[in-house]
Amino acid sequence: MPIAKDEVGRLATTFNEMLDKLEAFIKKERQFSSDASHELRTPISIISAQAQQALAGKRGTNEYISSLKSILKESKKMSYIITQLLMLYRSDEGKYDLNFEPLDLNLITEEVVNEYKNISIEKGIGINFRMAGNIKIKADQTLITRLLINLIDNAINYNKKGGKVDVEILNENNMAKIIIEDNGVGISSEDIPYVFDRFYQADSARNGHGTGLGLSIVKWIVDVHKGDISVESEINKGTRFTVKLPLSV
Repeated sequence: MPIAKDEVGRLATTFNEMLDKLEAFIKKERQFSSDASHELRTPISIISAQAQQALAGKRGTNEYISSLKSILKESKKMSYIITQLLMLYRSDEGKYDLNFEPLDLNLITEEVVNEYKNISIEKGIGINFRMAGNIKIKADQTLITRLLINLIDNAINYNKKGGKVDVEILNENNMAKIIIEDNGVGISSEDIPYVFDRFYQADSARNGHGTGLGLSIVKWIVDVHKGDISVESEINKGTRFTVKLPLSV
């Protein structure tokens, strides 16, 4: 019967689409688990090696201190990776409890910039902050702080000695505009379309600094706040991230 055939055909099509989505989801989950394991394997290996060396025999005080410093550094790296992974997991599952409230964007940004003052000085990088007017947004303070930390941290890590990081807050067309610009190593045009993908790390000039999770979290934060993010970059000239968020009504 033609009608029965049409109904069965539509059902089959729907079922196949559901199977395709399920297969893609399983593949994505497996890739995510594989990438996460890979990121955690390196710090775990270093911690294990340092501990074994420290226990292998009598060593001098300086050698023990060096091992402990290395273990502490890798432990902090693991903690950071796990925190980022947990945030992404909660975002995927829709389990992150958002707490939207009126926020002074200038104040939050200034606090984050000040936190990075000493770090930037140690690395020989200047960091400047400019604000314009009274800019209020309705947002989750924890997430907006994380967004700023991830972007400023990137701008410093992928910079060079004697470089600079400019952070600016503007009110443009009834949107809060955050600009974070550096004059560091830059990102190639081939890499730019993928910088917000999880675990993606750009070319070798940028490798060794991050986990490939920071920018994917930034993108998620911008999306849940119904904003927009864009990136402009050129190799050896620098990178500019622009975030636009709705102003508080």
